[in-house]
Amino acid sequence: MLERAASVNSQKTNSYSHSPEGQQHQIEDIRRLAKTLDAQFELPFGIKVGWDAIVGLIPVFGIGDVATSGLSLYILFRGAQVGCSVSVLLRMAINILIDVALGVFPFLGAVADIFWRSNQRNIALIEQSLARPNEINRKSKWWVLLVFSGLALVLLSLISLLVFLALKVWGYLSTSMLGSA
Repeated sequence: MLERAASVNSQKTNSYSHSPEGQQHQIEDIRRLAKTLDAQFELPFGIKVGWDAIVGLIPVFGIGDVATSGLSLYILFRGAQVGCSVSVLLRMAINILIDVALGVFPFLGAVADIFWRSNQRNIALIEQSLARPNEINRKSKWWVLLVFSGLALVLLSLISLLVFLALKVWGYLSTSMLGSA
C-alpha cells in the first residue's frame, strides 16, 4: 500500500514538473529567486543590485559567496528538472563558477556581481532551452567548448611557464655549483 502511494506521488511530481504548467510554475519560482539574488533593489542611475552582491560584501571566509552559490546551484538543479540539456547545464555551471571566481576578490567581487548576474543569465538559458532547444543546445556546446579550450590554453601556458622557470633555476644552480667547485 505504501509502495503504491509512493508510486502515485512520484508520478504526480514527474508529470507536474514536465507538463507545460508545471514547467512554467517552476520557472516562475526560480525567476523570482534569480531577481532576488541579482536585481532586487534599484540604485541611482538605474543600476540594479541583488542580495548576491550585498551578501558578497561579508568579508568572513567568503560565507556570503558560499550561501549565494548554493542558491545558484539550486537554479541549476531546477534547470535539470525542467529538461535542460547537458550542454546548457554545463554553460549554467560555468556562469556560476565565473561568479564564484569573481567573488573571491573582496569588494571587487561584489561590484562584479552587479554586472555579471549569473542567476539572471541562467534563467535566460533555461527559458531559451525550453523555447528553442536545438538552437540553444548548439550555441551552448560551442560556448562550453570555447571556455574549456581557453582553460586548456591557460593551463598549458602555466605548465610551460613552470617548466621554463624550473629550467632557469636549474641552470642558475648548476652554474653556481660549478663555479664554487
